[in-house]
Amino acid sequence: MLYREHALVLIRMAHIMLGNRAAAEDVVQDAFCGLYRHWDDLASKDRAIGYVRSSVLNGCRTVLRRIPARELTPDRHPISWSAEAVVLSAEERREVVRALRLLPERQRNVLVAASLATASRQARPSRPPGTTIRPASAAAMRGVPAYYIGLTTRAHRAGRAQAHRAIAGIYATGSGALLASVVPPGLADSVVMVTAAADDRAFAIATQVHPDSSRRSSVQFYLVSFNPASGRTRLTGIARGVVPQVAALEAVTLSPDGTELAVAYGPNEDPGNLTDVLKVVNLRTGAVRTWSSDNGNVATESADPWALNWVSARTLAVNWAMVPQPPVFLGPGSGLRLLTVTGRSGDVVVGSRLALPVHAPASKRATTAATTAGYLTSNPLLTGDGGTIVAAVSAFSGGVGGFAEFSASTGRLERRLDWRRLSGPADVLWASQDGQVLVVYAPPGYPGQIGIWRSGHLIALPRSPRISFPAAAW
Repeated sequence: MLYREHALVLIRMAHIMLGNRAAAEDVVQDAFCGLYRHWDDLASKDRAIGYVRSSVLNGCRTVLRRIPARELTPDRHPISWSAEAVVLSAEERREVVRALRLLPERQRNVLVAASLATASRQARPSRPPGTTIRPASAAAMRGVPAYYIGLTTRAHRAGRAQAHRAIAGIYATGSGALLASVVPPGLADSVVMVTAAADDRAFAIATQVHPDSSRRSSVQFYLVSFNPASGRTRLTGIARGVVPQVAALEAVTLSPDGTELAVAYGPNEDPGNLTDVLKVVNLRTGAVRTWSSDNGNVATESADPWALNWVSARTLAVNWAMVPQPPVFLGPGSGLRLLTVTGRSGDVVVGSRLALPVHAPASKRATTAATTAGYLTSNPLLTGDGGTIVAAVSAFSGGVGGFAEFSASTGRLERRLDWRRLSGPADVLWASQDGQVLVVYAPPGYPGQIGIWRSGHLIALPRSPRISFPAAAW
């Protein structure tokens, strides 16, 4: 939000000092990156924009010391001015800019900084009442991970052909700022799934050659270590060869302490004897434990990271769809199952307990799973204390819905949260240990947005439009 409100004015200031639009944009981008890297160290968040102004001025001075202004390539097009400058004619504006550039550096900096202070107050974009979304306060962020990883796409060149692949980015939860890009090592590789550990510094990605490629490759996994101070990431290959080349990846999740990776996959084709496989890999020792079942499969939902999620070092929550029994697409026993992974390997269904049953209602929405609270719009998520299941739900009728809590011991509905008219399918992206704080996607009234739900109130968060929600993990 700070970038949206102030970037244009700061770029204008840097452009006046440097005379080159591209160089000005680079300086401003570096200043904001520096701000977000040191966000937690700021004594007062109210002074953030002052920090950025100083960074931009210092950045311009650095550029001018390194490359004299006369050597900077001038823009071929006239400067694009904002609406507040229309009181000056085009010729007068050009005269002012030329006069500024003739001044000694110190005088030019003083005049530019003084005009910037006024322009910043005038350049704030207007929004309809009730739609302003600002960076979250420290109180709102209390207990919420500061960073998350999300899927995004970008264009790249593979040889002479232009292609697209999915990469990942690490973002600041409170501001929505991109802090680091996570790019697979292989030129043709795409990030297909993301997951996160509990300390918001360790993440994992699953990659595979882009589906449009003629090559076939098995899934590769990488541990992503993020350093907030430097904004850098380090990728380390893990769990090599865990998923066979002929298999289809269904879900992946990193344990809270970042030492184990759970992976679920099934056959790429229907051979008539379907067997789903779930493996838990110890990233320290390389040991692998395996569970399988031919009575259903892990229920994936649009790359939603919560098809699998760790409850503790001993228990894994698995969203499981039993083998269909026509005319319904979900067999009895479908739902969120709790699997103890410290014991021996075995059958997923036999070795797990059904915590939240789901069923396929006999209605025109026969392909939508339902609970006692309504239709599920995403995979349910079990909280870290193992006591509560939270899920995004839409009512059976009336066009209302929101989020609901269920007891993990009985599966019964305990309460509805933020229950209003829906604006689209919602999702629960993260929950605190006790389920009292949630990070949610597309809550009622905020289509396509994310927010923090706490103490009966929703706090909308800025988000990058590049992220392919719900494929994001905290």
